[in-house]
Amino acid sequence: MISRQAFDRLVALSDEAMFFDLRPTYREPVTDHPTRFTRIVRAHRAKEVEAYGSAVPPGLVKLERALESTQREIPWVAVTDGGR
Repeated sequence: MISRQAFDRLVALSDEAMFFDLRPTYREPVTDHPTRFTRIVRAHRAKEVEAYGSAVPPGLVKLERALESTQREIPWVAVTDGGR
């Protein structure tokens, strides 16, 4: 679980990026770049944005970096696949 302060920061960054007004896809005509998906659910409203390459709004990049940083704060627990 993340702290309330970290959660509030992510909410503020999503508002700053106007996440729910972004296009669903940002792509540039290049190869060999990672594709990133960011999905937010807020008040029964869900939106996912696909970003490929670097042709994305700066606010989305800032939000992605904050999400990655916050992810590192979460204590992860290893789960086995049941021996499959």
